[in-house]
Amino acid sequence: MNKIEFTDVNRFLTSLGLIAIGLAFFIPWFVNQNNTLLIIEQDKIDKLTPTAKQIIIKQQSTLLSINTALPYISWGLIIAGLILLIIGIRRWSKRQAVSDKIQDEELKSKEIQNLSSQDKRELIATELETYHEDDEPEQIEQNIDDYINIENRIYLQLSEFYK
Repeated sequence: MNKIEFTDVNRFLTSLGLIAIGLAFFIPWFVNQNNTLLIIEQDKIDKLTPTAKQIIIKQQSTLLSINTALPYISWGLIIAGLILLIIGIRRWSKRQAVSDKIQDEELKSKEIQNLSSQDKRELIATELETYHEDDEPEQIEQNIDDYINIENRIYLQLSEFYK
């Protein structure tokens, strides 16, 4: 993910979590890259004008405050990022599980549609045997024919209605 995803809340939370974790490592690196103010020698500071001395001392105290707070900021960002990441992934996982179930059912229905007539009859027979165990073979064959006829009528009516 190279940018924040706004397509749904779960991706957004996951993106924010990853960004917060990345910032937890980037901010200390960025702050510590510019440490030239910290290594200025005292005799060089003494040679400066009073205004320049005051600016450098304020900047040094600001950098000291930032460096003191940086571990807390980094750990806070890591914890917040992990929390957002976990929440986003869990919610995303739940939605994906439902989506996977829907796709599995669609795949099963397409597989059933592509069955040969003999395979379809066998599938119907096994289904009918579970519900009507005491029926005779002739009755099962009649039930299979009835089932196929009903299925065909429903298919024709639906296809006419949704043309």
